Amino acid sequence: MDPILVKNKIAELAKIHGRLVFNTAYRVIGDIQRAEDITQDIFIKLFSNRALLEGNVRNWAAYLTTLTTRTSLDLLRKLKVRHEDNNRQAYEPTEAIDTTLNPEQQFSLNQDIEVFRHHLSELSSQEAQVIILRFLHEFTYQEIAEQLEISSSLVGVTLKRGIEKINLKVANPQLAGA
Repeated sequence: MDPILVKNKIAELAKIHGRLVFNTAYRVIGDIQRAEDITQDIFIKLFSNRALLEGNVRNWAAYLTTLTTRTSLDLLRKLKVRHEDNNRQAYEPTEAIDTTLNPEQQFSLNQDIEVFRHHLSELSSQEAQVIILRFLHEFTYQEIAEQLEISSSLVGVTLKRGIEKINLKVANPQLAGA
């Protein structure tokens, strides 16, 4: 494919789906700068994989959501490892602003989101992706199955297993590192 056509195709995809990619990354990572970096990386990956641009993708929104989710989870895991290695905070707390909450409630909400992100990073990649696609993007079981190339019954089992793991760790904080 001609490099100019590739560049134009990526620019078109970025214009149409750039906000979706950014929002997906931000929801997983919780940091604007890192979400912007991931957004840029996603479109650079497309430039390196020209075969994708030649018609192999049926649903760009779903494909980019899945790719962004995977990339964001990878970064979240790297940040967690860095945090554990350096025994310091590896990423900034989420700034989930809700004007109906008082400062204490807002702080508590931000802490809960960070705990959820931490537990999400401890799940298998497939479990985390299924949870994100189901609850953040409201994909159906069938849509998740198509994106991850698994059966829709496996989506249900994986979702249930991931939720159970998170619930267990929330109920028993001493298991959080296990």
